[in-house]
Amino acid sequence: MKKNSKNIEKFIKLILKKINSKNTHLKNNVSLFKQNFDSLDFLKLIFFLEKKYKIQINSKNFSNLQKITALVKHMEKNIEQRTL
Repeated sequence: MKKNSKNIEKFIKLILKKINSKNTHLKNNVSLFKQNFDSLDFLKLIFFLEKKYKIQINSKNFSNLQKITALVKHMEKNIEQRTL
């Protein structure tokens, strides 16, 4: 995993723990909704990611971004495109 990927993953997990402090054992390959996060929690996470990385995540992609691994890959791709 690239250094940037690791940083994105750490940020995502930090935000998720702030959103739901009861959920401390986050799994990268399991849907956030199966880890006791709801749609409002998911939208909060998206908001924080967009704000921190100065990108926009299209709502059409939300259904494909429910796992931490998918979010990290999507964020990497968007950040790379932004810098081109």
